[in-house]
Amino acid sequence: MSEDHDENWEPGRTLVSAIMITADRPLFVPMAIDCFLAQDYAPKELIIVDDGRHPVALPDGVYLNHPQIRYVRLNRKEIPVGAKWNVAVECALGDHLIFWADDDWHHPERITRQLRALHV
Repeated sequence: MSEDHDENWEPGRTLVSAIMITADRPLFVPMAIDCFLAQDYAPKELIIVDDGRHPVALPDGVYLNHPQIRYVRLNRKEIPVGAKWNVAVECALGDHLIFWADDDWHHPERITRQLRALHV
């Protein structure tokens, strides 16, 4: 048994912050949000940091005002990618951080599986 084993850990007891940066990718963001909302793990939050030319405009049915989603609009241009990730980290409230790509499909059990692997 490893020293990192947490015998008291149970799924659903710790807040997970998924952090995502994006810019001018209106076709990808709705998919990323859908994948996040379909996760079987709770409690969770998705932090979206957007510094595109135009704020994210989402189709009907995909809402940035969902209680598990926080949208952060950066109006400064020429921000390095690392600095954008840092903004997302600073906004996160969770005990664990997960990087959430705006152009990937995420399995509905992704968060649960990652946490289980971390705590066993």
